[in-house]
Amino acid sequence: MRRGWVTRTYYVNRESVWRTSVFQRIHHLATDRVDDDETPWASTRDARGWPFERILPGGPRPPLEADFVQGLEVRSEDIGGRSDSGLFRYRTHTAASADRRHQGFVACAASGIPRGARAGLVARAGLGDDAPYLGVFRLARNEPMRVQIRPGTGQAGQVEIRDIRRGRDVDADTLLFVRLDISDGGRRAQASASVTGRSDDWVTLGSHRFDTPLRYQGFAACSDDGDRDACFLYGPHDGIPAPFDRTQVWGGARGRSFRGMRP
Repeated sequence: MRRGWVTRTYYVNRESVWRTSVFQRIHHLATDRVDDDETPWASTRDARGWPFERILPGGPRPPLEADFVQGLEVRSEDIGGRSDSGLFRYRTHTAASADRRHQGFVACAASGIPRGARAGLVARAGLGDDAPYLGVFRLARNEPMRVQIRPGTGQAGQVEIRDIRRGRDVDADTLLFVRLDISDGGRRAQASASVTGRSDDWVTLGSHRFDTPLRYQGFAACSDDGDRDACFLYGPHDGIPAPFDRTQVWGGARGRSFRGMRP
């Protein structure tokens, strides 16, 4: 290999070829084997979601994501309406500590899962399936970002859908970045989304002021189909950790939460 050259190889579809390419320090490995369950060897990412491994064992360590990726694998009905069905990975705050920002990416397989499956950042006034909440969601299929609001216990939910691409040549199902800002003693929540995640590229999608503090904040997901699974990952962004440490089940959902890239 000549110094200063970038090397690449294609159709690295067998484990022996993959390992040989890694041993030979090829920079770019192209493969059709992208199913983590079937071919876990075809990956260069680490448990925090950083996508590249060091090409030289003794070289500089790569950057780290802010925290480990967290995931939800769920089989459920819908999050929405007057009550919810899904999983919620969260942390409990006091009213005094509820004001904070959550920001990161939401990722999932874009095929083979129900069209209405979705996941996102959620802040709730309680853990019951009919509790007031605001959430900013990324849908699994080619749909715009959405904000969902239940203003009071058991009340009908409100949905605000907004296309944030603003003429950019980007498919809706490639949008990843979501943000949730909690303020006013935990009573106000504002949802934003971004195409790139850059500090100057966020679009406010909606906000609401609640009567009680949103003390339960985290990452929620539903498959919107009680017979099919969906799996979503949340990766914290820009040095903002995601210390979600408990899991709540709503509406007869089944599934599990996990830390890292795989259940």
